[in-house]
Amino acid sequence: MFNIDLDKLISILKSEYELYQNIYNLAKTKKEVIINRDIDQLREIVKKEETYLTKTAKLEEKRIEICKENSLTEILKTVNAPYRTELNLIRDNLVTLFEDLKNINSLNKELLDISLNLNNMTMAFLNSNNRRLTYGKKGMVSSNKDQHKLINHKA
Repeated sequence: MFNIDLDKLISILKSEYELYQNIYNLAKTKKEVIINRDIDQLREIVKKEETYLTKTAKLEEKRIEICKENSLTEILKTVNAPYRTELNLIRDNLVTLFEDLKNINSLNKELLDISLNLNNMTMAFLNSNNRRLTYGKKGMVSSNKDQHKLINHKA
């Protein structure tokens, strides 16, 4: 049996779970923000995520320190029933939450890729070098390559 403060380990794991729940909720909000193309709100969400991730990293360091490089699975094999039940429940909740977080992050990445491609296509259209024919002075058809651009890079 490992010499581990199980109450402290449980407390840390519960705190980590709460932080990851917050990160998951932000990821769901981020999905809507990406769809609505609200860049300012997206920046705020990313800042909050960074804060939560910093906190989870600190908790993870404490968990590793307490576990003395033993995995939760190894610890579960040696602990008594009340602790085993609670640790199993926390572990299962974390695994489910990580899977949900992975899925929403994958969706958000797809949405960002689509948005980026749309922006790139729009910029390519606006900067296209297609020659457009227009009517010039005296009613004759003429081609003016500087007039067809919607964005003037010289300005």
